[in-house]
Amino acid sequence: MSFKEKFENPEKTRKQKSMKILLFSIIVFSLLSYGCNQASVETVSSNTVMSSQVYQIYTVEAEKGRTDITATFRVGGATGTTLELTESGKISYNDAMLPVAAPSNLIGTNYRMKGTDYRTFTKNYQPNHKFSFTDNEGKTFENSVNLLPLEVSGNSVFTLQISQPTMIPLSRPIGKDEILTVAIDTIIEDQVPTSDNSVYLNENRSAIIITPKYWQTKPLKSKTELKIKVKKNSIVSQGAPIGGSISAVYSATPLMININNSQKAANITAKTENANVKILPKSPTNVSNSEALMNKNSSQK
Repeated sequence: MSFKEKFENPEKTRKQKSMKILLFSIIVFSLLSYGCNQASVETVSSNTVMSSQVYQIYTVEAEKGRTDITATFRVGGATGTTLELTESGKISYNDAMLPVAAPSNLIGTNYRMKGTDYRTFTKNYQPNHKFSFTDNEGKTFENSVNLLPLEVSGNSVFTLQISQPTMIPLSRPIGKDEILTVAIDTIIEDQVPTSDNSVYLNENRSAIIITPKYWQTKPLKSKTELKIKVKKNSIVSQGAPIGGSISAVYSATPLMININNSQKAANITAKTENANVKILPKSPTNVSNSEALMNKNSSQK
């Protein structure tokens, strides 16, 4: 805006300044809120913190052929400063010591992406996951979670039909204390049953039922990927009064499924054809005999 425009239209200038201030305030507030909800990436030595303030976090992420194990210790809660164990402090997984994670990106005072944690991986999956943590005072706390692997049962080729639900059998029933999620051609997971019940478990919880309502509005290809995960979350049973969490998730082998949109495509084609129909004028061959006779008499007059 030129100086002349500002001078001649001060009200417009004032409104523009107000909008800029409002936009800036929204951005700052969003950034502050985002920062407040993020876990700390800073690290302190465990000998500088009271054992009663140590919050334990244990996670297991597994799939066929690989299991990733991580243990993290934080000060005061789930988002507090991470701890690097010193002196007598140690952590093991299924009786094997967990090594401290190698440095990563230059984020946080300790040059790690997520602060300090302890992690390893194995190629063999064991359903029982036991973590043993010894604090600086020599007290040992054991916490475990049990999660059986999960796969799609059988070697059948599955097709999602537009006309009826599709049943995906599982290798075992889903426990009442487990969480099941599905995702079709996306990283966004939906918990089963979904809020609209478009995906749900059968009566004995051993199969997933996927209705057309769940996927028919998605832009899917004729072949797409179905991802299934089973999770179990719990709080630690042993540790400081401040608590902690332990969780395990197993990802089934992704399943390629066929998408049958034939009925949907037929309906779309029919609608398109109806919309493009043109009413043609009557030709002499289509005129009835009575109409032809009337036209002849009229022309003679």
